[in-house]
Amino acid sequence: MKFAFIIDPIQKLDPGHDTSVALMEAAQALGHQVWITEA
Repeated sequence: MKFAFIIDPIQKLDPGHDTSVALMEAAQALGHQVWITEA
């Protein structure tokens, strides 16, 4: 499956706070493709 995430600029992401990072990591760990674009 392919997932696309619309996220804040990468420099502003806080992996310990932003759930989008956890969702992207989990999707990749399950073998899914992850695509991102900035808002």
